[in-house]
Amino acid sequence: PPVPNCATVDVSGDVTLTWTIPPDPNGLCGQYQIWHANSPLGPFALVTNVPCGTTSFLHAGAGANAGPQFYFMASATNAVPPEVSVPSDTIATLFLQVFQSTPLGSANLSWNAPATSSASSSDFTIWLEYPIGTWTQLATVPATTFAFQWVVDICEDSLTFRVGLADANGCISFSNRDGEVFRDVTPPSVPVVQAVSVDSTSGLSTII
Repeated sequence: PPVPNCATVDVSGDVTLTWTIPPDPNGLCGQYQIWHANSPLGPFALVTNVPCGTTSFLHAGAGANAGPQFYFMASATNAVPPEVSVPSDTIATLFLQVFQSTPLGSANLSWNAPATSSASSSDFTIWLEYPIGTWTQLATVPATTFAFQWVVDICEDSLTFRVGLADANGCISFSNRDGEVFRDVTPPSVPVVQAVSVDSTSGLSTII
């Protein structure tokens, strides 16, 4: 079967799948089957067949901004009935959820594992969109970590986050985008008094 590499979610919740083409020395492959479910346990339904040699597919209407979506692939011949390969590993989209902290002052992020059958050795990257249209990487966390807290340092504005994960080929799976209006409620630092002097004539104090 093809080897799934990435499952990236766009702003509408559609999913772009990319994969590595499997060897086909005898030219028997006629199409790749793409199977989908909204649960790791299924049931999986055939989304579409794409010609062998294709390396990506856009699953419109996947709904990946409402929950993780699960995919596997298989290769099939053009025979009737077709001969079908064993299924590939299952890959899942990253589903990010963002919450206000209690007490206020931080954004709490949580997300799911990227696959049901294997785990990437890459680190997750945490991204912030601020201002709108500008993405900045905030941090990286190990692939075994599925939560992150960011202390808000922006006065009051709508902040949007996403999570990324790269595979060994450099393909990056990005999660859905989620966020809220956050406020910086961190109190200012306490001033440090360095010196106090008294004017003997006026009797007034000077504090530095």
